[in-house]
Amino acid sequence: MNLHATYGKQYRVALDPAADSFADPALHVIPTRTGEVYPHSATHAGVEVGRRFRSVHARLAAYPVHVRADELTTYLVPWSDLPALLPVLRPYKRRQVSEEQRQSLIQRTAAHRFTKPDGRGAANPAPESPATASLDPQPVGELPAVLGLDNGHLVQGPPAPSPSRGGPRSRSASSAACGEEA
Repeated sequence: MNLHATYGKQYRVALDPAADSFADPALHVIPTRTGEVYPHSATHAGVEVGRRFRSVHARLAAYPVHVRADELTTYLVPWSDLPALLPVLRPYKRRQVSEEQRQSLIQRTAAHRFTKPDGRGAANPAPESPATASLDPQPVGELPAVLGLDNGHLVQGPPAPSPSRGGPRSRSASSAACGEEA
């Protein structure tokens, strides 16, 4: 059974974590507030229910238990009974938008859509405000031939010499105060 084709317009259909794409209908799942529904075989759906949903377990008591674990119980439900049980399982519904609402959304978000290189996308880009004008990236010319880091910042030219550490000891002020000679 292809859950995406059968229930995809009404409920959210997700992929099993092992799936890469929607190409294999055996890896479709319908996430619900009580667990999930997935295709178990050609005749049965697997219905996983968390242990804290006692009323759902009571409704599913007539169906055989496939797996009973600590947190989840999986029931085998015939495909013909699934439409009557889905309201009890409370699957996440897919957002339904009428054609009028869809056109309204398109008009409201037109200024915020990206334009693709082939010209598809927003017909009217948003006007540039003075506050965001300085945030636009400026074209970068050629990078200097020699770059270095100075205290974590990229600078042109060789890196600044760092103070030597652990090199030959020089006579410091502290050793001169102690009367030591180098």
